[in-house]
Amino acid sequence: MTTKLVVAYSADGGTTWTTLETVTGNSATATKTFSLSPSADNKPNVEVRFTLTGTTALNQATIDNVLITGVSP
Repeated sequence: MTTKLVVAYSADGGTTWTTLETVTGNSATATKTFSLSPSADNKPNVEVRFTLTGTTALNQATIDNVLITGVSP
């Protein structure tokens, strides 16, 4: 199994998840910006998660400076 990092969000408090990006293998430092679909608009229970899977305890990911913003209608 290859190291895999999945970035996903849920608009219903974690019942269902929508994947924003899947990164496999080694990846250089990058700045990412994601826009959620309109299904997340005006929802009070939006969640974001980062899931890392790998083959050894040495697999790792560093996530820093997460900023979540909203826009008023």
